[in-house]
Amino acid sequence: MIRRWSRRARRVQPIPVLVLAAAACGSPSAPPPPRPYAASLTIVAGNGQTLIPGVPLPEALVVAVADSAGAPFPGAKVRFVVTSGGGSVSPESVLTGFDGRAQAVWTLGAAVGPQLVEAQVSREGRATLSAQFQAVALQVSRPSGTIAATRTLGFRPYGVAVSAQGSAYVTQLDSAALTSANPNTLSLAGAVGVGNVPTDVAFDPAGTTAYVTNQLDGTLGVVNVGSGVQVATVPLGGNPFDVIVSPNGARVYASTNANQVVVVNAATRTVIGNVATAAGPQRLAFHPNGTLLYVATILGGVVHEISVASLLVTRTFTVGGTPQGMAVSPDGAELYIANEAGRLDIWSLGSNTLLSSVPLPAGGFGLAMTKDATQLYVSLPGLGRVAVVDRPGRTIVNQLFTGGGPRRIAFSADGLTALIANEAGWVNFVR
Repeated sequence: MIRRWSRRARRVQPIPVLVLAAAACGSPSAPPPPRPYAASLTIVAGNGQTLIPGVPLPEALVVAVADSAGAPFPGAKVRFVVTSGGGSVSPESVLTGFDGRAQAVWTLGAAVGPQLVEAQVSREGRATLSAQFQAVALQVSRPSGTIAATRTLGFRPYGVAVSAQGSAYVTQLDSAALTSANPNTLSLAGAVGVGNVPTDVAFDPAGTTAYVTNQLDGTLGVVNVGSGVQVATVPLGGNPFDVIVSPNGARVYASTNANQVVVVNAATRTVIGNVATAAGPQRLAFHPNGTLLYVATILGGVVHEISVASLLVTRTFTVGGTPQGMAVSPDGAELYIANEAGRLDIWSLGSNTLLSSVPLPAGGFGLAMTKDATQLYVSLPGLGRVAVVDRPGRTIVNQLFTGGGPRRIAFSADGLTALIANEAGWVNFVR
């Protein structure tokens, strides 16, 4: 059977196609989304550091680039430009990663005082984004290595500390007191009453508060430097020996005979945590970036590395002997350990290995680095001497004949004077 299509049917058939075509041709196209661009540049880390000239700062300069919505902006070219001080930055330019961040290492120039680096992001058709980093280059200075004065001080002087503002205290084991010292005039002044058997003392960054370990009281003493009065004590749950203040002044750390490092909140003067250690934790030292704390254990023969963020031991260095005073190189690469086994150990913090040992003529006890980081002073109580070690050359270049039993050592704020507490009954001033 033959089916006939009507004329009307033939006309109607293509209508849907024509309608669709017309709709497709007549619809307005959506505008393309706006192209993202770098809208902000902010400093994340590395600002406000202090170090000697010619040494890379321990904390990298880190910036973050974000788009107009606040999301990380990858692929932005960041230039780091030295604008003051004559130092250098490596690399000078770098692209931001997927997190929108870029970083570089800054080596301070020779100019003493504030130095500046500017991070820049150039944008086609828009103003350049910028953020400024500041650091302070310290005066390169150290004593020439001569005992300029010896001042009598009874009751077994033991610990010593100097604030960044120039105040100084010496602890006296048998007097329940600190004595003020003046590095400029090479003199001793009035006493500050504290607790029983004060062994160590440390200042906060502002120089307004000092902390003292009152060993047989089991407390941390808080001293108002302006008034010269111990204004508070913090029970530590053990007999404390050494004390150190965090670079930002927010926390105070004390080693105790309970085989712990106790952490105190400086603002509230309360214990906020502790870290278990090997037997006999004593001397403490900070990494230059302030994120790691090192504790020497005299009975365990090890040095622990503690994360201040987690309050956990991250690594343990088996150094042997009896580790005592410590210092960390300005670039954070090396740890120096005075060892009562008769040597100065130099430990690589990168590889966790012993780099070398400098033989000492007797057991090493106190250790302090000169402000210019060129020398290490190591006290030798058994010989009545202080060995002066050339840090880069790793050799003894001088010996100071103090007599008695030299213990802790500290340098004045300008680096020109060393103060040595001598347990035999005096303080040596070295210039």
